[in-house]
Amino acid sequence: MKPTAFWCAVVLCIANAAAADPGDDRWEQLMERGQALETAARYQEAASVYREASQLADSFGPRDQRAVFALNSLAAVDIQLGRLLDAEHEYRRALDILERTSGKTSLNYAVVLSGIGAIYTDELRTNEAINVLRESLAVVTAVLPKGDARIAVVQNYLAQALLSRGDYPEAESLINEARTVLEKSSDRRLDYALTLSNLGVARHLEGRDGEAILTFNESVRLLESSIGADHPILVRVLNNQATAYNGAGRTGEADATFRRALEIARHRLGTDHPAYGTVLRNYAEFLHRTGRRREAKAMASHSKAILRAAARRNGLGSTIDKSSFKYKE
Repeated sequence: MKPTAFWCAVVLCIANAAAADPGDDRWEQLMERGQALETAARYQEAASVYREASQLADSFGPRDQRAVFALNSLAAVDIQLGRLLDAEHEYRRALDILERTSGKTSLNYAVVLSGIGAIYTDELRTNEAINVLRESLAVVTAVLPKGDARIAVVQNYLAQALLSRGDYPEAESLINEARTVLEKSSDRRLDYALTLSNLGVARHLEGRDGEAILTFNESVRLLESSIGADHPILVRVLNNQATAYNGAGRTGEADATFRRALEIARHRLGTDHPAYGTVLRNYAEFLHRTGRRREAKAMASHSKAILRAAARRNGLGSTIDKSSFKYKE
């Protein structure tokens, strides 16, 4: 079984989008509507609204920053929907605009670049991800004041890629730096909760399951209090929590937590979503190890089909291993 760190669940906002044309507030209304739908985890609807905002922004001219803002938001939602190929295309369109306008050393460019890095991490293009995210972190560190939450988010992204490569000490150091900043920010509770989940992943991978469980428990508690007990963002955290429970020999709690993650994913994301397939695969492995092999075999076959289909949709040609971390016996 394999824990999963968070990549683009924490979304950076593009700074200083250009002001709307006088008397034309339709774009702003669309973006506000998209944000409300995204917050409510109504991702399909949010994607439609953001796409409309992006198309409208195209009419403002090739250098208008509103296109960047809309594309960034659309890409973030497409990631939540498991549409990585679409998300990367949208991020690259935004990068092209920014390269021609504000340049590669601008905050906006670095923010969008971090999204590309997060996708690379998810696709197991680990070294590429680390290079891209180090570039992004260098820019945001240069242009933002020390302690800015946006630096913390990029640190978190880089830590995820480092965990994937097995660089645990540096990853945990970055996560702890990010946690220190986000813990002090009252409007970054979601980001803080997700950072705790990533810290739990690091501790699990280092064989510290007791500490990992406490960290995941706190992450789940904060998420439930801020976004509700059935929000799809919980799926990954619960998968992580179940993995740590199993590592600590607490199989009853692991079983219940896996089943809760599957139910949320099924209800809120759908049974064709790669997150559902990933948790199903991990649960199948858990069942196999605990002697429930008939159940495990059926689930493993189902999860393989889901992940293969998701990979084809994303142009990868093989099953996406969305977890990317090796389980320690």
